[in-house]
Amino acid sequence: MSTNRLRTRLATLMAIFALASFQAPAMAGFIEGGIGFGGLFTPTGGTGLGDATGISFGFSTVTTATGDFAPAAGEFASFNDLDFNPANTPITPLWSVTAGGINYAFDLLDISLDFQDADEINLSGTGILSATGFDDTAGTWTFSGQNGSVFFTFSSITIAESVSEPSTLLLLGLGLVGVAAVRRRTN
Repeated sequence: MSTNRLRTRLATLMAIFALASFQAPAMAGFIEGGIGFGGLFTPTGGTGLGDATGISFGFSTVTTATGDFAPAAGEFASFNDLDFNPANTPITPLWSVTAGGINYAFDLLDISLDFQDADEINLSGTGILSATGFDDTAGTWTFSGQNGSVFFTFSSITIAESVSEPSTLLLLGLGLVGVAAVRRRTN
């Protein structure tokens, strides 16, 4: 085998080894699961639930928690008050909970009034969930409150998004360019 051919193969192997041994920073991953709250609320901006334009939150607790939210089950939650007519979004955060060294929060980006009468109000919208050790995750949320009961139910359900990892694609492209350059040089 000629010296040039040996050098070419050695350079190709070194490029492949360098590419294989390079590790991109690990991605934390999206938050998966759901979280539900219960607590006290007061309609604001009107004379009652039927003409309210906002919600003031009182005592709140996590009533259900699944998946990555599981450590938060039974914990107290903090809520910021909101106006939905007109909407005062974004609200950062709308809610937050700390459990087991993990800080969970939800930033409200938009809000929709789905139903309102003298006895009930239903709101929904989208936002960004964050938690210690996880990537920010798009999420949807709903709120339901009933007249005659100052207790509300609130849930926030995550929607994981598929995201390509640009660093891996970049490394693959650079590796292919390197191999092509070495082959071209030998020809």
